Parts: sequence; C-alpha cells; structure tokens
Amino acid sequence: MPTTREASRVLVTQELGGSAFTALTTSAAGNAGGTTMVDVSLAGTGNDRFEGWWVVITSGTSDGEIREISDFVSSSGTITVREAFSAQIANAVTFELHRYNPLTIHNALNEAMKECYGLGHLFIQRRDESIVADNLLLNSDFETFAAGNFTSWTLAGAGASVAQSTSIFWHGADAAAVTAGAGAAATYSQAVNASPGNANIYRPGARAFTFKAWVYATAATIARLQATDGTDTVSSEYHTGNDGWELLSVTLSPGSNIGTVTVRLQVAAGGTGRIDAAYCYVERLARYTLPSTINDIGVVSVQANPYDQNPRFIPIDGWEVQEAGDIRYLVLRAAPASGTRLQLQGRIWLTAFSVAQTAAGEATTTEIVAPRTRLLALKAAELLMRWESLEAPMGERDGYVARAQMLRESYALEAGGQRMVPQVRSPMRRW
Repeated sequence: MPTTREASRVLVTQELGGSAFTALTTSAAGNAGGTTMVDVSLAGTGNDRFEGWWVVITSGTSDGEIREISDFVSSSGTITVREAFSAQIANAVTFELHRYNPLTIHNALNEAMKECYGLGHLFIQRRDESIVADNLLLNSDFETFAAGNFTSWTLAGAGASVAQSTSIFWHGADAAAVTAGAGAAATYSQAVNASPGNANIYRPGARAFTFKAWVYATAATIARLQATDGTDTVSSEYHTGNDGWELLSVTLSPGSNIGTVTVRLQVAAGGTGRIDAAYCYVERLARYTLPSTINDIGVVSVQANPYDQNPRFIPIDGWEVQEAGDIRYLVLRAAPASGTRLQLQGRIWLTAFSVAQTAAGEATTTEIVAPRTRLLALKAAELLMRWESLEAPMGERDGYVARAQMLRESYALEAGGQRMVPQVRSPMRRW
C-alpha cells in the first residue's frame, strides 16, 4: 500500500524525537468556539509545556486542520490554540502534537522526494510505449478520453457515437468504438498538418502520406480507412468482418499546395467499427518529443515485430536526449522502420503530498512503503533542521546544523551506499 501524508509526518517526528505525542485522543469536548481541546493523559506534564507547539487533528469534523498552541493547563490537560478550529473539538477525537510546524514538515517531505530522487534512491519506475516511429498523429493509441470523446479526434455523421472499448483493444487499455447512425455513415478523423512549416514533414507536396491502423469489425464492408486532402479521397479495403483485428492501410499523394491532410476511420450506416494503434507518416524521423510520463530514460528498445499485439522489445544503443527551450527530445542515431513502436524505460518523481489542511490532504499518498519510507523521513527531517538553522538565533544554529549532519549520516547508513536504480546492461546506459 502507498504511504499517506499522515504516516510520513509521524515518521519524520519520530526521527526528531517527538513520537510520544503523535497518537493522542481527546478525553472530553473542548469549548464551543473551537479554541480548546482536552486530553487528560497530558495532565502533569507541566503548565505551558506545549506553548508554541503545533496540533494536528487527525479525525472528526476538523480532520487535517493545524493550529499553533498558545496555552496549556497541565492540571486538566487543556490545550488552547491561537486560531479557532473550524468546529468544536469533540470527545474521542485523535490528534498529534508537534514541536515543528506540520505544514513545514509537509513541505520538507515534498522537497525530500526531489533530493532522494536526485540521489537515485526514491523514484517510480516507468515504462512508456507511446512513441511510434515516424508517426504524425496525436493520441494515436486512443488512451486519452475526456468529455465523451478521444482527444485530437473528431466524430462526424448524423446519429454517430464514439465510446471507449476497454475489453476489445489492440494496444494499451482502450480502443475507439465508433457506431454510425441508422441513416448515415460515420467518420472519426484527425487533421495532419501537411504544410512546409511542419518540422516533421519535408517537401510535403512531393511525398505520400501513409495512414495505417488496426481495425476491428464483426461484419464485412462496415469499416475502412480513408485519407483526403480536401480534393481527392482514397480508401483502404474494408475490414473482412472476421470478428478480429486487421491492419488496414491507405496512401495519399496530395497536391503541392495542400496545407492539411485528414485521415479517418469510416463506418457504414448502422455499423460499428473499432480503431486502435493508428499512425500516419511521411518522412523517416529520428527525433521525438519525449512523453511527459518519464523524467529520465535509462533504456530505449524497439519493437521486434510490429504485427505482434504483445510485442517483444530489443534494447538499442545510439540515442540521446536533447533539450530545446522547455521541450526535451529523444534523438536516435538510426531511424527504425515506420510504424515500429519504441519502448522507453525510465523513472519519474514520487507523487508529492497535498499541503491542504483537510482530511483529503491527510489521505494523499506517495508510492513507497517500508523500509524505503524511512529514507524519505530521514531526508525530510534533515531538511527541516537545515531550514530551522537559518531562522535560529546565532547561538542556537550550531545545534540545528549538528542534528542535520547526524540525520544525513543516518540516511547514508540506511541507504547502504547503494543507488536503488535498475542496472542497465548496455554500453549506453544512463544510470
């Protein structure tokens, strides 16, 4: 199970020596104004013992809310906060007491994720297969669906509809299921920029556009592919209707002045056709915009057989990542065959915790479990001590710096000096 913000905060507090005050429960209701709370188990710890500390409510109406303590009465275990909670704190409400502001702890946890990532210890392994060689289409695997439509695709035809096909698909987890109305054919299309300004197309008027896609139909002469430049339209053969996936293809050579080529699935009136793993190409490409799903790449592999539904991938060398402005590109030494799928193996940051003072904020999670959770807690505690040293009076700074150094050493011991990254068997390995 992933680790919650609440659990991670407690781990940080444990590393700072305050775990005795992280699993408390009120023994009576506080005042109606929400400025007090009572826990008789704290009686006898001394008046003003917790003045300047912080309380986090972890259940009930005010779950997730954080307040600074202004007063503590030892005889009754009554805590008074500087700013009222949003509601009266009832009996049997769970809470935590912290010497350091929990909001700062949450920020330290999120910053620690970045530092641990940079050290190669905490990350999410990611595999991406969204790049298809030479492909000019967007959302060509039909994996992004919002507001009743697959993004980048346009439905046309009276009475037509499109739906996610999550049980019948070729690649990923979805296909587009297009159903035509009873009286008219339907089309599902995407426009491809064919103008000379498109960096991925050179000499557009002199080269043919090839559109291929995997198509599924249960009856003959129902579904086929088309490509048009607005003047001429070419069509592929119809799917045979064999209740299976078939790779259909169509090629269009547009006029020299054309600015747009549109590719589409056409479904006959009253029929349903599915489309998945589509691609359209003109030129051989060797540079691709990196998907946002991966921060760092360790291995690039190429599909061994483009006709396999569950393909085998072969690692390749001769690639690098380049940056231009805020865009990162994967550059290949040799371009693979058009329509071949690439697989990127890499890593991304852990998911940051919310800092909202709500129950939902408390429940946010990140993708690690014990024992790696201690690494995150140690690094967050170290960061907290670093930050405290910057705010502390001159005479107290050395103490915070010493604690930060101790926590850093504990982190190194916990990590064991090992980088927790996959070992890439390639002379071009990145990690």
